[in-house]
Amino acid sequence: MKLTFIGATQTVTGSKTLIEINKRNFLKFLDTHIDGIILTHAHLDHSGLLPYLYKNGFRGPIYCTKETAKLTRIILEDSAELLKNEVPSNSTTLYSPEDAQNVISLFRPVKYNESFEDGKVIIEFFKASHILGAAFVRLTADNTSIVFSGDLGRFDDLYLGSPEKLVQTDYLVLESTYGSSIRESTDHMKELKTIIEKTISQKSTLLISSFALHRAQYLTYLIKKIFFLYPELKIPFFLNSPMMEQVFFTYLKFKDTFKEQTFLDFSLTEAYQELNFLDHFWDIEERNNYEGPQIIIASSGMLTGGRIWSHLKTMALKEKNILFLPGFQVVNTPGHKIIHGEKLIMSPEQEAIEINCEIIHSSSFSSHADFSDFQTWMSPRIKTLKKVFLLHGEDKAKTALKKQLELQSLNIITPLKGESYTI
Repeated sequence: MKLTFIGATQTVTGSKTLIEINKRNFLKFLDTHIDGIILTHAHLDHSGLLPYLYKNGFRGPIYCTKETAKLTRIILEDSAELLKNEVPSNSTTLYSPEDAQNVISLFRPVKYNESFEDGKVIIEFFKASHILGAAFVRLTADNTSIVFSGDLGRFDDLYLGSPEKLVQTDYLVLESTYGSSIRESTDHMKELKTIIEKTISQKSTLLISSFALHRAQYLTYLIKKIFFLYPELKIPFFLNSPMMEQVFFTYLKFKDTFKEQTFLDFSLTEAYQELNFLDHFWDIEERNNYEGPQIIIASSGMLTGGRIWSHLKTMALKEKNILFLPGFQVVNTPGHKIIHGEKLIMSPEQEAIEINCEIIHSSSFSSHADFSDFQTWMSPRIKTLKKVFLLHGEDKAKTALKKQLELQSLNIITPLKGESYTI
């Protein structure tokens, strides 16, 4: 079994690893024949190259959960449209909307906790709880097993519930996004309620930067539940992202997979009724000029683009407004720059935007595991793991996680891009 690490070796994006096992090649690598692809979840930094691979001749199976298949279709079609609109007409795009639509036909949905074979390789998916449909995956061949964590969720996840604990494996490829962090136990309802109360007292706009997939749905559930429990706090609430609307329908379709306790007093169906989407530019202008308290959730999560800029250019100028950034902000993104105090930010159109509004950043809303979650997840297998490969994290996070895991006598490797290991 040979691993070649292609992406996310020194960052938290671009996850790609080639697995050569029993003359079968799995996952994503552009310069070799690929027999199949294993997709842990739908986020674009994991799924984004699929249409490009299709464009270049890949026709093998893409294994993922049925929830991931539904969500990935939404993600890829949106990405392809953005590429088409952003690239000059005389240039070639990375892939076309047709490539994005066609690659979906290669998806082979699988169930959690059911093994299947591709060649002589046994493949199994297990619940990761990072987003709807997310999985960690075990591959077994010749009495050797390896687990890929994908992006691992949290054990205190209010929405999806805890991930399954790590299954028996010889080797582990582990993400490390929050590897250097231990979050304080946070009451998300209380945190959001406090911000909404401040918004009302200031008669301001609460502008929330959010990913269209999962975080927008979770934040909406919390906001609508606050409105339900505290009717005096109910204020105009809007969402601005074409993709969000489609994802909401998908989440409702798979509502039975959510944590049972989430819906004891307020169901997902109730939360997702009467949602107000800003579909036209005149709706956006009306909200930008509104003087009373209101809440707007808009993409993208790190301010790298998306509809949020149609609000930020106006709303960031007013000191009383609040920009809420709930989650991880990758280095050099506008979101990262803003939370570190920069007051002049370049928009996607390269227009300098002055940031005068109040900035609130919270890492507690991230759906990534922190160090304590990794410890809990790995605890049954600490003594039997032969090697752990750390990926999908910035250097600080990986280094901290590496040191902590080495204290438990684990053999930790932090591969560089292009490095190969035979196990």
